[in-house]
Amino acid sequence: MYVPEIIRFVASCVSVGCGAAQLVVQQLQQHPDVTQHVIDLHHHDDVFQYDVNSWGHRKVDGYRESESGAVQRQADHRCERLHQQDAAATLSDKADELAKLWDNDAVRIQPGHPAEVSKAVIYANDKHWEASKGNQKTLCGHMEIQDLQIAGDWAFEWAYFSYKENTAEGKVSTGQGKVLRVLHRQVDGSWKFARVMNFTEKLPTDAPVSHPCE
Repeated sequence: MYVPEIIRFVASCVSVGCGAAQLVVQQLQQHPDVTQHVIDLHHHDDVFQYDVNSWGHRKVDGYRESESGAVQRQADHRCERLHQQDAAATLSDKADELAKLWDNDAVRIQPGHPAEVSKAVIYANDKHWEASKGNQKTLCGHMEIQDLQIAGDWAFEWAYFSYKENTAEGKVSTGQGKVLRVLHRQVDGSWKFARVMNFTEKLPTDAPVSHPCE
């Protein structure tokens, strides 16, 4: 378990108990040749960092990237959870549900409108739209993520999307488009949209969704 440079120990307090990590620390203390090592203890949704030199610990907000890939996989899972919440909120057509997707300092950029800066502004605009949309209703929304890159507490993705809706005039309309999004990890480990830029395309070939809404 001991290596010349870094020791990483990942344990779940749920499955093995936090005492397991304490035991490892005690064992390391008995080896004076072990220096400048770091132990990561994965405790529920938090990451604790142990500095073997000081034998202290401090809580790190959210997750710290791990070479083992365990934290990366957890981040991917939580990004996917945001995608699922986005799909459900879009179909709800409710501003209160859509507001749960946004970081407090979010910016939304859409064609034909000024940039909407802050969650509060986005929510106010969505609330106004909800009150005035009449018969307009989202019938289908399909997002196909083409790439997702995670760098610390930020993630970057782009996608093609397809939609189907009842218009305010009572007609059924379909369309497709592109979206570029920046996600920001919150202190509780969840992800929210921090920057979103989307626009529709007239030609399906310009936003080739493999399973478009029909």
